[in-house]
Amino acid sequence: MKKNRIAAIVAAAGIAITLGGVAAPAALADGPDTPPQVTAAIEAQPWVQLQEGDQDYRVLAVGAILNVREYLDKEPTDTFDADLTAAVEEYQSDSELSVDGVVGDATWEALSDDVGTVDGDDPRNAYTDLLEQSLTHLGYDVDGEYDGDLAAAVRAFQEDQGIGVDGIIGPITFRAMYAEGAEDAS
Repeated sequence: MKKNRIAAIVAAAGIAITLGGVAAPAALADGPDTPPQVTAAIEAQPWVQLQEGDQDYRVLAVGAILNVREYLDKEPTDTFDADLTAAVEEYQSDSELSVDGVVGDATWEALSDDVGTVDGDDPRNAYTDLLEQSLTHLGYDVDGEYDGDLAAAVRAFQEDQGIGVDGIIGPITFRAMYAEGAEDAS
């Protein structure tokens, strides 16, 4: 949630001050060389609202995230079904969000915060599998491991989006992958 992101930024700033002004680690930066206008444009892209009956790669992504977080106890698919609705409602309740079973702005933001950053050292294979599937849908070739082709696909996606290329999926890259217009921008 936003509190977690703010706490991480404050903690990083405190560490930087303590270390004599050393910058925050790149993993917190998500494309540290991203021009401000690109960040603003990506953040202005509305989240795609998802609800029961929808079929989309984003539905698969939401299901995979909720599966990792143990809200969905079955293999996620690209179809938003009653089980996913129940998982979204439970997640929304636990996250102190409005409970409606619809993946809207607040739910997307909470999911992005919960995923955090994903890089080559991430032990959460389900997240790297999710990224592979999403990038494949968006037209990038990957091999299923977060090295080699997948890392290259992340960097290529970031370059195509104008995001500072660091190979890390953070909040900017996550939003670029799942917000409205992601397919068009690829």
